[in-house]
Amino acid sequence: MSKKYYILIALLNVLIACAVSVYWISIEIGMLKNEVSPFGLDDNHVVINVDNQREPGICSEDQDLLTEIYDVCAADSTLLLYTNFEYGVGLYDPQGSYAHEPLVSGSYFKPVDFQPGTAAVLVKTGSSHHRMIKNGGTIVDGALTPVRGVYDRRHPLFTSTQEYIYNYFSSVSLAGTYYFTEDSEAVKRIVSLLEKEGFTCDYATPPGILNSVDPISTTSMLFIYFNCFLVYYILISRQSRVHAIQITFGATRGRIRARLMKEALLPITAGSLLGAVLIWGFFRAPYMDLIDLSPGEFTGAVAANIVCSALTLLAAFQLQRHWQGWEELV
Repeated sequence: MSKKYYILIALLNVLIACAVSVYWISIEIGMLKNEVSPFGLDDNHVVINVDNQREPGICSEDQDLLTEIYDVCAADSTLLLYTNFEYGVGLYDPQGSYAHEPLVSGSYFKPVDFQPGTAAVLVKTGSSHHRMIKNGGTIVDGALTPVRGVYDRRHPLFTSTQEYIYNYFSSVSLAGTYYFTEDSEAVKRIVSLLEKEGFTCDYATPPGILNSVDPISTTSMLFIYFNCFLVYYILISRQSRVHAIQITFGATRGRIRARLMKEALLPITAGSLLGAVLIWGFFRAPYMDLIDLSPGEFTGAVAANIVCSALTLLAAFQLQRHWQGWEELV
C-alpha cells in the first residue's frame, strides 16, 4: 500500500486507541469499586435492597415500623448504613465504629445522636451543605440541623454523590439500600419486619469482574472495531489489481499477507501509543486521586489495541473477494 494509506491507518488507530484507553479506565474504576467494600465494611457484609411495593399513600404506620427497627438495632448494637436517591447517608452507630476515622474538623457523633428523632449530621467538605454552615448548623430537609463535624474523601463513609451523614432514625425513610456488617439474626428480624409491612427485600449479589464491564461501552467498542474493519477492507480492496499482478509474477497470498502485516505494524503501534498518551494526559489530573494513572497503566490498552487492530486488518485481508477471482483482474 502507498504511504498515505499507512498514514490513514496510523490516524485511525489514534482514534481507536483513545476509545480503548477510556474503556480501559472505566473497567479499572469499576474493578476498584468492586474490590473495595462499601463504607469500609469487611468481606462478610451484606447489602439489602428494599423496595416499596405498597399502594401509594400507605405510610401511616411507617413511624411505628421505624421504631421497631430501632428496637432491634439497639438490642444488638447493630451497625446500620442506608442510602437512597437523596443527598445523605443514613447511619446507626452507637458503638462508634467510625469514631476514630479522620475528620477535617469537628468530632464524630455521640451515642445520644442516634436516638430516634435526634437530628445531627457530618457534612462533606466542599459540598453545598458545607457551604451553608452557619452558627454550627446547616439546612437539611428544610430544617436547621446541628453539624458535628466535616469529613473528606479519606473517610470511609465518603461517597461521590451523598453530601452528609445523618442519624438514620431521625427521619422516616424505609425504601433504599441497607448495609450491615453481617447477616445476623438482627438483620433477619429487620428484613422480616419490612416484608411484613409490604416491602420487598432482595440481598444484593457480590460484585464480580463482569459488573465492571458496561454492556453499552462494550457494544460501542465492537461497533468501533467493525468500522475499523470496513476501512481496512476498502483500503485493501483498492490494492486488488496490484495483488493480481504480484501473484502473476510468482508472489503468493501468504507472502503478500506477511508483507502487509509487517508494514502495517508500525503505523498501528505508533497510532496506539499516541492515542493512549493523549488520553493519559487528559484523564490524569481529574482521576489521579481515584486510580493510579501512571503511563505504565496504559500498557494493557496499547497492547490490546495493537492486537485487535492487527487481527482486524488480517480479517479484512483474508475476506477480500478478489482472492477468488484474481485472474480476471490481471
